[in-house]
Formats: sequence, C-alpha cells, structure tokens
Amino acid sequence: MLARTRRVLMLTAALAAGLELRAAAQSDSPVAPVGADPAALLLAPVLPHSVRAGDLPIPPERVKAEPAARLAPVGEAGIVRVSDFNSARREATEFPEPKRSRAQSSDDAFEYLTDSMRKRKSSGDDEPRKHRSDQFGDRIQDMLGGKSGGFFDRDRKLFKSDCEFDNFVSPVTNPFLFEDPRSITEVRPIFIYQRLPGGAGLFQGGNAWFVGVQGRLAITERFSLVVSKFGFTGFNPGAASPLEDSSGFSEIHLGPKYVFYRDPETKTLLTVGGTFQIPSGSSKAFQDTGRLSIVPYLSAGRRLWETQLGTFNGLASSGYSFSTNKVRSDYFYLSGHLDFDIGNKGRFFPLIEMNWIRYTTDGSARNLGVEGRDLANFGSQRAGTGLLTIAAGARVKLTDRWQLGGAFELPLVGTRDIFQYRFTFDLTWRY
Repeated sequence: MLARTRRVLMLTAALAAGLELRAAAQSDSPVAPVGADPAALLLAPVLPHSVRAGDLPIPPERVKAEPAARLAPVGEAGIVRVSDFNSARREATEFPEPKRSRAQSSDDAFEYLTDSMRKRKSSGDDEPRKHRSDQFGDRIQDMLGGKSGGFFDRDRKLFKSDCEFDNFVSPVTNPFLFEDPRSITEVRPIFIYQRLPGGAGLFQGGNAWFVGVQGRLAITERFSLVVSKFGFTGFNPGAASPLEDSSGFSEIHLGPKYVFYRDPETKTLLTVGGTFQIPSGSSKAFQDTGRLSIVPYLSAGRRLWETQLGTFNGLASSGYSFSTNKVRSDYFYLSGHLDFDIGNKGRFFPLIEMNWIRYTTDGSARNLGVEGRDLANFGSQRAGTGLLTIAAGARVKLTDRWQLGGAFELPLVGTRDIFQYRFTFDLTWRY
C-alpha cells in the first residue's frame, strides 16, 4: 500500500513539474540542467525555477552519473535561463566558430605547404608574381614584359596580342608613321590612292599609289617588332609633266617599340619606339634616296569618355625623322586620332584623324619642287614648309581577328606639295 502511494506521488510531482515549466518557458523562467539518466533527461526540460536537482523525487541509486569530464554531477548543476539558452544557440548559429586552417595544425603543416607548392606549379597563379632576386636577368625579364603575361610566362600564348586594350582601334591614315601604342601581332595589307595637285612641281598633277603590307609581332605584352612599310609605290605624273610613269619596290620601314606605361584599369598606354627607313627600293619610284633615316617616336592611347551610347578613345603619335647624311630631307610629324565605339559593342568605330608634317632641313638628292611626305623622301629643298591634313573614316571589327578600315583625307593648312586628297584602305588579321 505504501509503495503504491509512493509511485502515485512521484508521477503526480513529475506531471506538476512539467506543467509549471511549460508556463515558465513562455515567461522567461530559468531551468536547471540534470544528469544523463533517461528519466532525468525527460524531466530536465520541464523543471521550473523552484525545483532543484537535489529535490527530484528520484532515488539516488537510480541516477547513473556521467564521467566528470563530460557532465557535472546533478546536484552541482547551475541555473540557466531560457533566454540565455536561446541567445547562446542563436549566436552559435549566426557566428559559428571559425574553421581551423590546415596550416594551424602542426601535423598537417608540411602537407599543407607542399600541397600549395604543387598547386602553384600545376596551375596558373593570377596574383602578380614577384622578383625571385635582384639579379640583372630578372630585371631584364620583367622589363620586357614580366613573368605574368610576358614572353617567359608559360600561361601566355606565344606572340599573342595584348588583349587588355581591345577598346582601341588602330589608326588608318599616315600608316607608315602613325604607330599603334599596343603590343600586337598582326598582318595588315594596305592600299593608298593619292591625287596630286595640278601645280605639284615637276609632276604637274597626276596620282600616286601604294600597295603593300604591314606586320607586327608581339614578343611580350610590352615589347614588339614592327615592319610598317613593305610593298610597291607608283607615280603617274600629269600630261604636262616631263616625268614618266614609274613604279617599283618601296623603301622598307622597320623597328622595335616598347610600352613603358601600361594601365589596363584606366586604359592608358605610353609607348616609345624607333623606325629605320631603309632606302632599298626602286630609283624609278624615288625609293632609293640617301643611306638611312632614323625616326624615334612616342605613341599614346587612352579611353577618354565613356557613356551609355558609346565610348570615346584617343590615340596620338609624334616623332622626328633625321637622316644619317645630307641627302635625305628631315622632318617632324604629329598625328592624332579620335574614335567612338558605338553602343560599347566593340564593332563599329567612326573616327577622325589629323596629321601634320613639317620639313626642317633640305635634302640634296634632287630638286622636284615638292616633297613626298610618307610616300617618298625625294631629297628636295623644302625646309620650313609643312602641311596639316584632316581625315574622316571608320574601322569595323568583322570578327575578333579580322578588321576593315578606311578613310578619306584632305589638306587643311599649309603647302600641299603632292597632296590634293587621299583614300586609305586596310584589312587587318590580328592574333
């Protein structure tokens, strides 16, 4: 009878405790954690703040204590509020403990380092690479294009053009002097037709033409080689001229160029270069004057203004041609280019260009009463004369590799010499 009464009292107390904790859980009341016994775990979530672990109506011999390192004795457990418990659980969910990196483990440190080295060797690293030393060879290697994107970079395709500045298009007019500031690999056939004025010295009108090709080879993203003139030149004087029609192999213009400032973020380039004008062409087409002219030059390119309708880009180039003897004429030139990328599509670029050439010294090869600008160096006496021209045209990117350009050029200010107007066309294949 006493045993039955005791069991009824235990069940009644457990039921009352559960009902009280449910009300306490809704009113931010504290609870007390208990031991690992199944009955205690059942009762632990529903203990009210007034019930202590030592007051549980469970015989001590039925409580199975957990190891001290894992769970404190039931009688020593403290009071925990429901709000504190929920807050701790929320923090653990929103701000989990940071994972330990492999390098922080002494057992895995060697494997971590060696594995990282293997990954850096097997795959390209996008981060800028640093000097291994201050040796002369490393400095030259970085100057020529750097280990990232340079000739010595295994991830870079050999002789590939610098594609960070595809928003630019090459100039069309003054093609033998107006040099693109980028390091590019391309082949560009060119055709020029030029009308001569009626009073053009001994020519007395007529026309001139050039058919040839240009080639550029990007050794690195900064250093490249250029062949700017290679082909055939012809002159067809007017009916009253004492000169005969003539054509033949043209001078050869070639040389290196180096990009000394390159900023892909602002799309800015500054390039220095030199051209050797080698008079190895036909005497009939006035392509054999003197020995040699050297032309140091500076080219620049920059994105000027970007809008939703398109982007304006500008190019400029300036240099001075001086001969190694007194036979060829010396001159200064300045060229500018402005294009508009319609819709920022990188396909169609209307453009305007201006070119100025001024002769500073006389030649001594022949006196034709005129000079030939970029078509020929006659070696005439034209010091102090010059001409500014303006051109309008466009360049179209047919594909990623093929481009077509054309422009019509007129004299603006100065002595015309053999320049009445000019058409220039080119077709470019770029790698």
